[in-house]
Amino acid sequence: MKNNNNKRYTTNTAQIPLYINIKNIIQQRITLEARWKQGEKIPPERELVKELNISRNTLRKALDILISEGYIFSEVGRGTFVNSRQYWDNASIIGKSKLIGLFIPDVSSDFGKRIVRGVEDYLQKRNYSLILCQDHYSLEKTYKYINSLTRSAVAGVILNPILTDNFIIDNLQILHILKEEDIPVVLIDREIPESNLISIKTNNEEISFIATEYLLNNNHQQILIIRRDSEIASQRALGAKNAYRKRGLDLINCHDIALKLTYKRNRDLHTIISILQNNTHNTAVFAMDEYIGKLFYHAAMKLGIKIPEDISFITFDHPEESSFDENKISYIEQPLIKMGNVAAKAIIDCIESKSIQNKQQISKSRLVYGQSIRMI
Repeated sequence: MKNNNNKRYTTNTAQIPLYINIKNIIQQRITLEARWKQGEKIPPERELVKELNISRNTLRKALDILISEGYIFSEVGRGTFVNSRQYWDNASIIGKSKLIGLFIPDVSSDFGKRIVRGVEDYLQKRNYSLILCQDHYSLEKTYKYINSLTRSAVAGVILNPILTDNFIIDNLQILHILKEEDIPVVLIDREIPESNLISIKTNNEEISFIATEYLLNNNHQQILIIRRDSEIASQRALGAKNAYRKRGLDLINCHDIALKLTYKRNRDLHTIISILQNNTHNTAVFAMDEYIGKLFYHAAMKLGIKIPEDISFITFDHPEESSFDENKISYIEQPLIKMGNVAAKAIIDCIESKSIQNKQQISKSRLVYGQSIRMI
């Protein structure tokens, strides 16, 4: 319906809200005029706003209703599409009750891949759909995804809290936006202090204690810990230090370095190289996550440092897909697929108003013994 007179659509004498009129116009284009076929992408918002001469806010209200009624569906980064006819005017099948957003830094990492797999496997069993949001540690991307998810009438969100310099403030603001939209949230891997939300995590402090004891049992008392400057990494470092305390060893020999990472590989690699060049007295390195573990491994190769002949090495999350030599690396295996399953079940329970008594759900990691640690 072309607005050739360039006049804004207005409510009629019955005072029907403008966004309802717009919703009816678009619905008619789908159902009666068949202007767009099933599965076909409808015009972008900027075109519809210009054609209908309405505000973007009015258009989004209309689209939200059409999503909830099953006429259209939205995919982050792709656009909005006409749904299959079987879902039309059936909000219980598509729309808010069946879409789950998952915020994860990067699915190219072993952590990301396995969490996504766990979440997706469980959602499919319950006939829910996953909207994947890779934030790449960017607050700007996170807000863009949240905007898209709220317009898609998402039912719930599984959030791996974003690592920023203002971790608590930034993540509480994200939670505030989702709460305002009445969207339930389950946290995975990291907690947000003061949030009082369900969180799915691992026994970080305990497993780091076990791994450090293994190093100490092999006579490594000069251990270099390399980690991010974050709460979860601090918990892991505390576990290592507690292993020293248990044996009455001087904590000065547990060299803990917390980094502000750029997530630009070459720059972060140079940082790790500098650390190794300035800490040659250490006999073992404990990398507190997969990204740092890979950086250390490549830094050691560049510097000609042999593992374990020159230095012993242990890391979190040694993925099969990584560049690490098979069976060479000792590593902490987190139950990531299980965590994804548990998080998916928890968010669906929240959506379906089922009681969840345990807000802190902990899955146990295990130490996998490779060939990267030698007795000295």
